[in-house]
Amino acid sequence: EDAEAKQKWEAVDAATGIPWWIIAVIHYLEGNSDFSTYLHNGQPLCSPTTIVPIGKDFCDWEEAAIDAINDHITDFDDDLFVGLEEYNGIGYRQFDIYSPYLWSGSQYYDKGHYVADHTFDEDSVSTRPGALVIIKKMEEIGCVKIRESDVKRN
Repeated sequence: EDAEAKQKWEAVDAATGIPWWIIAVIHYLEGNSDFSTYLHNGQPLCSPTTIVPIGKDFCDWEEAAIDAINDHITDFDDDLFVGLEEYNGIGYRQFDIYSPYLWSGSQYYDKGHYVADHTFDEDSVSTRPGALVIIKKMEEIGCVKIRESDVKRN
């Protein structure tokens, strides 16, 4: 892990109460861990966002990331992992599939993927590992030690 990146993720953790490792995973999934993109949706900073959420306008990654988490802070109230799904959206539930945002790369996900906002393709396969797959790997290699009390918020 990059110490400078972790410092930025920890700053968002300190401001929001959401663990740095959750921030890091969202950052990877939304913007390839690129600090010149919005944590909201991966679009480039310093220009208003044009996809959901439309109209965000920041140039500072930490300020934008805090805004993104605060926009979704209640999603994380009860369970961090449920919060991750809700951060991305619960649209997969209507298709009765596990969200690839969480489960891609695991035995629980086969196919079906939103290829754009509000555009679901039942045959598309997400090739990026899901958040829970990444977190499990982080735990296996010793980057984080996750206890149930870290996940269940109340």
